[in-house]
Amino acid sequence: MNPHPDPLYAEFVARQDPLLEAFAGANHDLLTVRQANPVAWAVVLHCKGLLREAGGNIAGGERFEAGIYFPPDHLRRWDPGTVTMLTPCVWHPNILGPAVCLGSMRPAMSITDILTQLVEILTYQNFATHDGLNPAACQWARNHRERFPLERRPIHIPSPVSA
Repeated sequence: MNPHPDPLYAEFVARQDPLLEAFAGANHDLLTVRQANPVAWAVVLHCKGLLREAGGNIAGGERFEAGIYFPPDHLRRWDPGTVTMLTPCVWHPNILGPAVCLGSMRPAMSITDILTQLVEILTYQNFATHDGLNPAACQWARNHRERFPLERRPIHIPSPVSA
């Protein structure tokens, strides 16, 4: 039995590994990747972000783990579970626990589009100050705008890889 009867989905998923490999090569100091299965990846992002410590203090971090999963209907609708934070206590208006709001989310987003948006979020180049997932972090960000962005790392998007 074919676990992915949709040939467009199978082709989309097959293109993600070459895209990810090219992206990781172009951004070698930013990204470490482990593939969990053909439709899921665990990534470690090496960029400046914020963590909330056990005592409530906000501290800098430079290593963040996330999971990316493409559900079978990824080409038709965006699933909020597509991206999850595996690093606990990330302090950001768009992140609460494992949930991540990438902002402009659409069906069929490639893994490189997702990673680019995730880096922009973690480094506070992109964040919601109202109506975010984490209201406390929204308020904190409004009160500390002068600290952002934490980093403006250029992200290199390689040319599309032909399959």
